[in-house]
Amino acid sequence: MGEQHHLTQLMVDRFRDPFKASGLSLVEVNSEKTLMGSAFLWNESGYLVTLWQWADQVSDVECRNFKTDWLPFQYLTKDQALNLALYQAPNPSDLGVTKEDLWVKASEDPRLNDEVFIVAASLDESLERMPVYPQIFSQNLQTGVDSSLILFQPSPPSVFKSGLLINSRSQVLGFLFQAAQEAWGASLRISEMSEIVDSLIHSGRFLRAYLGMRIQYQKDSGFTVKEIEVGGPAYRTGLRVQDKILKWDEIELKDLEDWPLLETSSVGKKIPIQYQRGNSTKEAELEISQF
Repeated sequence: MGEQHHLTQLMVDRFRDPFKASGLSLVEVNSEKTLMGSAFLWNESGYLVTLWQWADQVSDVECRNFKTDWLPFQYLTKDQALNLALYQAPNPSDLGVTKEDLWVKASEDPRLNDEVFIVAASLDESLERMPVYPQIFSQNLQTGVDSSLILFQPSPPSVFKSGLLINSRSQVLGFLFQAAQEAWGASLRISEMSEIVDSLIHSGRFLRAYLGMRIQYQKDSGFTVKEIEVGGPAYRTGLRVQDKILKWDEIELKDLEDWPLLETSSVGKKIPIQYQRGNSTKEAELEISQF
């Protein structure tokens, strides 16, 4: 048993070394601090990306990497829709990080048979790794950013929150994204995330298409409005909770895959829709807004 454990530890150390040299923060359990998890050091200017749900619970955040002790980070902004929070080190030079220390961002999506892993720092100062299987077929998860996601199976356990999707060359494919769909794991494609984070850095927000309603799909009843924001685009159109949307831009909505993917380029477009309320069928024009 002891020898087997020793060999296993050697394998773990051998796997961890390249990640420790790539800017992934590890956390220690023997600390007076409340440990939250791992964060993604975005660039050598000291910008840090982590989960907004964590940032929302605390006022002071400190992080460390393989070169430094705990250092304070300043909260800048958030993208609540994607559950992202952006921080920055007040003195980036204190991190001692150069471009060579950072994760390398992958230039292409994984293929079906590629070796792919999800990784995250756990609370016992180790790097958790789990092999997953990329999916090349798109799924309508109704996240608002479906086209920006890389899907994989199985869905990751909670220890991998704020983790990364990487390939066998330790290149980052994406940042784990929590989709409300247990059958699939999802990561926000790193190229798309670059656009989002750069926008958060320069303008404090990222604009996206917005309808102001939550839709539920069931095979026997189709697309039903379950929640709606009063004053939002869908509400102004005349839609209400329990309405069933029958057509979108002249296309009949029968299957889950029929629901349209909303892109930022869709903002401002007016889409003819048909919906049912009780025994009445109504038609209206829904203008896609931005959020």
